[in-house]
Amino acid sequence: MFFLPFPFFCLLMVMVGVMIVFSSTSLFTAWIGLEMGLLSFIPLIYTGKMSYGYSEAGMKYFLIQAFSSIVLLSGFLLLLDFSSYLVMFSLFLKLGAAPFHYWMLSVVEFMIWPTVFMFLTVQKISPLIILSMFADLDSLVMNFFVLSSALVGALGGLTVSMLRSVFTYSSIGHIAWLTAGLYLNQSLMMQYFFIYLLLLLPIVCLLNSFNFYHLIQISYSRFVNLKIILFFMMLSLGGLPPFLGFLSKWILLTFLAQSSMFILLFSLIMSSLFTLYYYLRLTFSAFMFSGSSLFYFNFSLLGAMTFYIILSLGGLMIFPLYLI
Repeated sequence: MFFLPFPFFCLLMVMVGVMIVFSSTSLFTAWIGLEMGLLSFIPLIYTGKMSYGYSEAGMKYFLIQAFSSIVLLSGFLLLLDFSSYLVMFSLFLKLGAAPFHYWMLSVVEFMIWPTVFMFLTVQKISPLIILSMFADLDSLVMNFFVLSSALVGALGGLTVSMLRSVFTYSSIGHIAWLTAGLYLNQSLMMQYFFIYLLLLLPIVCLLNSFNFYHLIQISYSRFVNLKIILFFMMLSLGGLPPFLGFLSKWILLTFLAQSSMFILLFSLIMSSLFTLYYYLRLTFSAFMFSGSSLFYFNFSLLGAMTFYIILSLGGLMIFPLYLI
C-alpha cells in the first residue's frame, strides 16, 4: 500500500517528462523525457486494489514500453535508410495505434479511472511530439496508421460493454484524428488533443465519483440527472454538432479537404459516425433500465455540470467564427 504522496510524486514526474519533451531541442533529450514519463507511470497502475491482474497489467505495460524504447533508440542511433521507419513503428506502438492496440485493452482493464485518464491522454503527448520532430515521415505509413486506427476505433467499441474498453477504443479512434492532424500541422494536432482532453475529463470524473466501470452499473442507477449529464457528455465527445467535440473535428476536416486528402477525410467521417453510434447505444441502454426517477445533487456534481455547460457553449460560440 503506497503512502498518499507517492502517487502525486509519480504524477509530477510524468508531467516533468512531458515538459522535457516539449522543451527539448534534440532527439536524445526528448527520449530521456519520454522514458521518464513512461517509467513514472508504471507505479500509478498499482494504485487500485492489488491483485494478480494488476501485476500482469503492469508487467505488460513495462515490456511493451521497453521493447518499443529499444526499437526507438536503435532508430535514433542507426544511420540507415529505414531508421525513420523504426522510429515511426516504435512510437505508434507506444501510442497504441492499430494494429498495435491489443496491449492497451489488457492493461486498461485493471486501472482506476484517474489512471485511465492519464493513460488515454497525457501518455500520448510525448510520442506525438517526437513524431512531429520528423519532417520526412512516410505518407503511406502515416495513412496506414490513420486508416487502421479509424477502423479499429469505430468497430471495436461495438462489441464491448466494459466502460474502460469503450473509452480505449474511442481513444484509438482519436489517435487516427491526431495522426491526421500531425501530418497536416502540429498546432492543429495539439488543438484537437486539448479539446479531447477537456471533453474526456468531466466524463472520467463523473464515472469515478460513482465508481461506474460497467454499462450495467449505469443502467441500474436510479439517478436520472446523472444519465442525462452523461448523455450530453457522450454526444460532445462523439463529435455531434454543434458541440465542442464537433468543432475540433470540423477544423481538421476542412484542412484535409483543402489538402485534397479525401480518402482520409471520408474514413475519419465514417469512423466518427460509428463512434457516435456506440456512444448513443451506451447511453440509450442506460435509460432503458431506469428504475425510480430520482435526482442526485451535490456541489461537486453542480461544478461538473457548470464546467461542461461552459465547454459546450464555448463550442457554440466559437464554431460560427470558422464558418466566416
